[in-house]
Amino acid sequence: MHGLRRRAAGLLGRGVLLSLTSAAAFMALAGAAEARVVSGTVVHHNARAQSFVVAERTGRLVAVHAGRTPRLGRTVVVSARRLRNGTFAARRVQVTGRRSRVRLHGTVSYVDQRRGIFTLSSRGVSMLVRQGHRRARITAARFSATMPPVGSSVIVDGTVGAQGEVEAESVENTGTDTGGFSVEGAIVAIDTSTRTLTISADDNSQSGSTIAVVVSTTLDLSKFTVGQEVELQVTLQPDGTYLLQGSASDEGVQGADDQEDLQGDQGDGPSSDSGTQTDN
Repeated sequence: MHGLRRRAAGLLGRGVLLSLTSAAAFMALAGAAEARVVSGTVVHHNARAQSFVVAERTGRLVAVHAGRTPRLGRTVVVSARRLRNGTFAARRVQVTGRRSRVRLHGTVSYVDQRRGIFTLSSRGVSMLVRQGHRRARITAARFSATMPPVGSSVIVDGTVGAQGEVEAESVENTGTDTGGFSVEGAIVAIDTSTRTLTISADDNSQSGSTIAVVVSTTLDLSKFTVGQEVELQVTLQPDGTYLLQGSASDEGVQGADDQEDLQGDQGDGPSSDSGTQTDN
């Protein structure tokens, strides 16, 4: 009788151990699946979002939230986790060198032909790019002829500037983003009568300009406040305004990972920026 009890206790103990081991293995796999490695060159700082932007070799832009941001032009390898709004939170940042020449891939969300600048947008970032004519005098007409149109998907090859801009040496137009894209900015004004958000044309307000985003009736306008840093999924309308499809906060890690601030379409389809990153 005592022997039977000992064997039963042994079997029970092994069963509990097996369950604990399986649970630990599952948690380890879940943690590994959540982890991402981002590598490339730091091309932009977003002070409001407390993030920096890494441009990978392919040009893909990755916004990473961190307590400390590497300098512009530094090459980095970042261990990170993906947040609910599609940006990332850094776990570890290793600086590996520096590079001035970079490639960027995104959508043009704002153009100033007179000054020869445009905003390149992707998930968690709307950064300024300047046409590279530093040594040559160029007319507004020539700028107009070479500037990419709003809504176009472009690949930019250029150099990282000290003021947080990239100076473009070449801009290749690869098509139009008719299905919608991300823009990032701070809310400057809210018009409840027309359901319109006015946000900065670039996330750091360097351009001094704004763009208008109409909030569809399916979304809750009361979730927005003036001064809030937001990531918006938009589609370009024929009149040049944007129609809001979905939104999320991007105020640091806490805002970017806040489920209650998410609404509408987050742009998480097959072409979303959510995969494992390439090597630098």
